Amino acid sequence: MVSIFGGYTLQSLAAATPAEPVERIEAFDMYKRGLIAHMKGLQTPVAELKSSQPKPLRLKVNSYGGKEGKNLHFWVREVEFAMDAALISTERLRVAFALSNLGGRAKTWAYTREATTPGCFTTWAQLCQQLRATFLPANYEYRQRSRFLACKQGKRELHEYVQEMRVLAAFLVGNPLPEHIKVTVFMDGL
Repeated sequence: MVSIFGGYTLQSLAAATPAEPVERIEAFDMYKRGLIAHMKGLQTPVAELKSSQPKPLRLKVNSYGGKEGKNLHFWVREVEFAMDAALISTERLRVAFALSNLGGRAKTWAYTREATTPGCFTTWAQLCQQLRATFLPANYEYRQRSRFLACKQGKRELHEYVQEMRVLAAFLVGNPLPEHIKVTVFMDGL
């Protein structure tokens, strides 16, 4: 025991009153709790700093190929959600991310345009505007509005009719119908 604790420690324990070792243990315990509290106090700002900065999340985005049946507006929205989740904030990175999620005709068009006119896509909004001008037919809004206005429930279930009306209304994001017209069309279609 002398080799482990040392001679001085054993002599002081033997000479001590029964209350002294208890006081030493309590003092050591209080010192230990104070040290732990101090260390936690130092670590709290770091923990708060970490929790206040969200981690980027990588979402898979389906590519847009420029086909007639695909909805460009939905693809744009999907890319915006993915960019927000990935914490992509600079315009250059937003454009690069969107270009990387193009496919088919749209990818060929974008990279050809970028090669012939470098810097033609400087902002995400500019890229979206050029994609719409290139891949949406001239009468796109008219056709989508006509489909919405002509929609009827027919023999479908009510929830199917409601879902189709929501999808058709979402196609009109560029120039939405007023709410009272949507309600009138919905009620007439029942």
